[in-house]
Amino acid sequence: MRRPWTGVIVALVTPLTDAGEICAPDIARLVTSVRPHVNALVPALSTGEGWALSDRQWNQLVAGTARHAGGLPVLAGIERPTTTEVIARARLAAALGARAVVVTTPYGPQVSQREMYRHYAAVTQAVSLPVVAYHESAVSGNSLHLDTLLQVCRLAGVVAVKDSGGSAAFTRRLIAARPGVPILQGVEALLLEAGEVDGYLVALANVEPALCTALFVEPSSARAAEVRAACERYGLARPDWYRMIKAELHRRGVLTTARIIQTQERQHEDHDDGQFPQTPVHPQPLAAQRRPLHADRADRTGLDHAEGRRPHCAYAAGRLAYAVGGGTRGTTGR
Repeated sequence: MRRPWTGVIVALVTPLTDAGEICAPDIARLVTSVRPHVNALVPALSTGEGWALSDRQWNQLVAGTARHAGGLPVLAGIERPTTTEVIARARLAAALGARAVVVTTPYGPQVSQREMYRHYAAVTQAVSLPVVAYHESAVSGNSLHLDTLLQVCRLAGVVAVKDSGGSAAFTRRLIAARPGVPILQGVEALLLEAGEVDGYLVALANVEPALCTALFVEPSSARAAEVRAACERYGLARPDWYRMIKAELHRRGVLTTARIIQTQERQHEDHDDGQFPQTPVHPQPLAAQRRPLHADRADRTGLDHAEGRRPHCAYAAGRLAYAVGGGTRGTTGR
């Protein structure tokens, strides 16, 4: 039986109509296309343009994903700037059919490590759903240090970590510290480099779910080369990776359009040709943490978070990781 916090989990794109509304039939087709190959579904994270979703769009997206999940767990992404806003959405998630929520830290570089811990403590105390801690910095503008993340993992309601910090060295240190929850790698470029994680939570699974599962179940250099080629083919190192994934799904007939969410900021920045800008707007361009998939290894994947420095490597759209049981894949198996 597949466990919901391990294996391959897909960070879904957000299907839209030509009018920019959530497209229910496209949600059904997208979920149906990936469902045989993944362990869980995650709408409304960075690949799903979660930072830009209105409350109405978020509600429709989470509910639509749950409606067509076919028994797979739905982990609702929540990308909101304050603890109060996160709790409000998390409380709705259960009613919409979600089995867990994936939560960033509060937004802003001024947020302290103590405030980050208190944020997760408040969320776990306020909501009934399990919480996946989202380790990143592109959306929030800050980053959990290892010691803080380990404290967060000890909270009773935290069931996994999605590691999209972009540093293979950090992920290996997290694994070695045995956090007691599953670790999900969120950056395609680090799927093998970061060590024995418990799963992948990646955007690539929208278009290549079987390949992602094959790499996880039987990792090899040949399969890793296939993943690198797929990432290059679908433009996952681009600042608008979610647009590129949508374009491919539109080409396949899974999505009706390749449209991305248009925020007020994007309206002001529209190109003369009517295309939307390529980079997210909140709070820092996510592109700043993406890198080519052939970039150098650990010393190029990011600076050590424990030194209080921001990573300057790939943020591949919310790519993540977590461990069950003993805290490492070695104890949980694949």
